[in-house]
Amino acid sequence: MGRIVDWHRNSVPPFVDRKYARLVIEVDDEGIAEREIGFDERGQVIHKWPGGVGIDGKYGLCDMAKFELGGPSDLSVEEFERLWAAAADFGGTET
Repeated sequence: MGRIVDWHRNSVPPFVDRKYARLVIEVDDEGIAEREIGFDERGQVIHKWPGGVGIDGKYGLCDMAKFELGGPSDLSVEEFERLWAAAADFGGTET
């Protein structure tokens, strides 16, 4: 795994809709998003990819993005896995 990126509302790039208060992305060694979890203002999961259908459909928000690998992870692997497991029941609804 390359790193974990943890974006909050003020750091989410323009290509991600502002309805996301937080977006956590697992990035592989090539700089490609492997897994994503999106949260709303209340901390509720509104997007999980792969495996869930979020408010933006069944695709990844960052699956076309390329991430820099030079910096440290924003979260530990253990914390990402905890968030992923907590979102396990999220099925969402396709819009």
